[in-house]
Amino acid sequence: MSEYCCCKSDLTVAMFKVIPVTTPHVIPNEIGAICRLCEDGDVQILHVRKPSFSLEEMRQWIASVPSEFRLRLHLHDHFSLAYEFNIGGLHLNGRNPFAPGDFSGVLSASCHSLEEVAVRLQTVDYVFLSPVFDSISKQGYKGSFSFDELSNANINERVIALGGITPENISQIKKWNFGGAAIIGSLWNNFAKTGDTADLIKDYQALCFYHE
Repeated sequence: MSEYCCCKSDLTVAMFKVIPVTTPHVIPNEIGAICRLCEDGDVQILHVRKPSFSLEEMRQWIASVPSEFRLRLHLHDHFSLAYEFNIGGLHLNGRNPFAPGDFSGVLSASCHSLEEVAVRLQTVDYVFLSPVFDSISKQGYKGSFSFDELSNANINERVIALGGITPENISQIKKWNFGGAAIIGSLWNNFAKTGDTADLIKDYQALCFYHE
């Protein structure tokens, strides 16, 4: 195994994780914000979801991230760039359902049903299950699971909740035994308006602390 193994071990510990996911569009000073999250927020995993980016656009975006933070990035598209930039993980989805056969980093996948979770966890390190609540970043994207369904589901630390997660409901995610929460709108919406990285860190830390 390669140096990616350090990331894999981080995923096996029983610690609730708050995982930022980028917005699909570019936000002004987005790279600077990501650096602050890595430095001051101690973010260890950050998912890069830019589905409209061309290969070259994605290459330029990653090149703008300081090299010391690239191992923390998990790509949703253009998997070939993982080798070029020493990327830490790949996220399988409808656009990109398969990882390169020789990739030795962390693998995750998108799931939209509990049945899919059970299948995917046989071949990846962790999964996103969505939408758990009504999405903040996608209008009209409603939560797909009932309270009782999630209360009785076989959920463990390798299942990460996605969709509509806020400081007000994140504690419920932990009660359902999710291993963490992936966040988009509740983290980036305010920053997109103000560009204030200090507030961004506060918003991230609020999500980290509210579940305790």
